[in-house]
Amino acid sequence: MNYNNLLEDRKIQVWVLCIVIALGLIFLKDLNPTTLDSNFGIEFIGGVRIPVTLEKSVDSDTMALMVDTIKQRINKYGLSQAVVRPLGSNQIIVEIPRADSSAIKSIEDLLREQGHFQAIIDGREAVSGSDIISGSVGGAANEQITKSDQGVGWELGFAVDKAGAEKFSKTALGKPNYPVYMFLDRPSDAVVLVDEAGLTQFSALNKQALDDALKREGDPITLVYYSEFAAKKDLVFNKTVIVASKKIIDSNSSIYSQLLSAGFKAENSTKRLLLKPDEELIPRTYTTEKGVLVVSEWKAIGLLSGPVLSPSLANGLVSQFYQVTGSGSGATAKEQEDSARKELKSLKVVISSGKLPVSTIVGSSYSIASSLSTQFVSYSFIALFAAALVVAGLIVVRYRRIKLAIPIILVNFSEVVILFSIIGGFGTLDLSAMAGIITLIGTGVDDQIIITDEVLRKKHKADGGEEEITAIERVKRAFSIIMTNASVVIVAMLPLLLSGIVEITGFALATILGVLIGVFITRPAFGVIIEKLYPRA
Repeated sequence: MNYNNLLEDRKIQVWVLCIVIALGLIFLKDLNPTTLDSNFGIEFIGGVRIPVTLEKSVDSDTMALMVDTIKQRINKYGLSQAVVRPLGSNQIIVEIPRADSSAIKSIEDLLREQGHFQAIIDGREAVSGSDIISGSVGGAANEQITKSDQGVGWELGFAVDKAGAEKFSKTALGKPNYPVYMFLDRPSDAVVLVDEAGLTQFSALNKQALDDALKREGDPITLVYYSEFAAKKDLVFNKTVIVASKKIIDSNSSIYSQLLSAGFKAENSTKRLLLKPDEELIPRTYTTEKGVLVVSEWKAIGLLSGPVLSPSLANGLVSQFYQVTGSGSGATAKEQEDSARKELKSLKVVISSGKLPVSTIVGSSYSIASSLSTQFVSYSFIALFAAALVVAGLIVVRYRRIKLAIPIILVNFSEVVILFSIIGGFGTLDLSAMAGIITLIGTGVDDQIIITDEVLRKKHKADGGEEEITAIERVKRAFSIIMTNASVVIVAMLPLLLSGIVEITGFALATILGVLIGVFITRPAFGVIIEKLYPRA
């Protein structure tokens, strides 16, 4: 066989290139070829455990819904492996692979969000999270980062169902230029405690903007300044949620002590004290074309944006498409952009995954050891290599030709390397994914046997007689069978992949990717090799 001619074939070139890229992803991402650079799951390298306590005990159906929603949030955020399991009737344990502190904090923030979305017009709810069509949140045309002289902002679009659109239309009717206050997890039965000095832009005239943002029929949020606390203490203590700055602990220790004495604690769900960063207590505002001051963002109470109603939406027009906007924070343009992207991503995850039926209290995260240790990775490679050798031995016995075993082993091993690099480089290699990789050995050899059998068959019966066909034609016949088998495997795996059950999606994804790698990269290369090995067979 002329190896130079073999390397000139485009299919062989693609195969070799994929192998080189795969090896680079596995060994050279950190420029240190002595280490594996793939992302391994909790079973292999350990991870981080985050305890989540529910505000009250729940039944099994509610707990199952909580677990499923949390899984969706974490998966949509980008962590491909997460273990979420209930512990009793009021606690959930979340385990994620090891990550940097910023990623862990992002996950903790997602777990704290109950995910209750509301759009309020003139104190009345116009749209709620239950009206949103989850598959419509974001996407290429519905989310973007915007840059202007005022800073970096974000926009997130979504669609609501017909009932939600009609409710919005009725609520907005006759209210052009009214603000639409869009909230995520607006606190109920709440007081906001603030330092009056931090709200200097709100004169007596402009205080109406604050009142409008806090208004809701049956459940307005009360604004109380520190200077008014003594006079309004009874009103404050009668609420169940108090929102205040974290600085209250040091700057207003007397007020803080009284709140603790009244039973308000961060870990107590019946009387909750929500301590926020100082900057979140300061609302952002803008002035409309009519010169009216409007609160556009108030993170402490979950206010995301406050666009004004266009006249077309206030005359009874029914629309199913809406948009939430916000802005990033930071001293530099880069920090603002990073913040905007993070907020956009988190909001998209929370809105699209749905509302948690019960509020949560997130405990302190801590590291957990791996259950199988990194030695299991070595054992897995040994098992893969041993399986390949056994298969090669069977091939030799079947065909009585040792040189047939070499390309079969080589191509089979290359499939494993390419699949390993893709999952380990862009996802997480957990137990289920490793099972899918090992499965690839069997399906890969099966397809190669089909190709080999066709090539070794010297004659093909047709119309009662026999006709000679070329090796190329035999390979084409084999590929028609292989494509059918691949289609069946992919269709069989799709329900598992789309099930949302994290424990099995890794296996389904690895199996589907392995089939696609075989059909489009390695099987064509093996067909070329067999054609060159047996050109006249």
